[in-house]
Amino acid sequence: MVELTVAAVAVTVVNEGIKFLYNQVTEAVRRWRERAQEAPPQIEPPEEVFEPGLAGARIDPAALPRHEQRVDELIAQLAPYALAGREITAADPGALELADALRVLVEELTGRRITFRGERREGEVRLHGIAAADHVDGALRGVRVAKVRGGTVLGEARAGRVGATGSVAGVEANEVG
Repeated sequence: MVELTVAAVAVTVVNEGIKFLYNQVTEAVRRWRERAQEAPPQIEPPEEVFEPGLAGARIDPAALPRHEQRVDELIAQLAPYALAGREITAADPGALELADALRVLVEELTGRRITFRGERREGEVRLHGIAAADHVDGALRGVRVAKVRGGTVLGEARAGRVGATGSVAGVEANEVG
């Protein structure tokens, strides 16, 4: 399902938003690959393109290795739109899917929900939790859910050593969708 619809959002907003997100991701990847030591810059999105909520966020460089293949794919696929002036339109559902995939990726990398100016995103739930420990004797969960009824859940849990009474799970759920 393509979440992003040009019918609800001005074409210029979508195109400018994708260019902005594309530049944020490519810069974060460049810095990560160069092993830059300083903290990534805060994202300062154009107010005329995005609803409030993204300002001040940072792309987490520690999250990039988990998404490296998808990042590289999206950078290559969206280059004609972000760099060469090709426009995303309602007549191109493939481009809309790519645009939404980039948005979802940046949401995962920043931990912030991204909404284009004028877009209505109904209460979709997106949970992403990461838990890591050197040693676990109890329960370690990336995400623990009781109900929700819709949305997307991504959980990761890593442990060096798990004791006899310990358990590790990326997601523990009683229902979700």
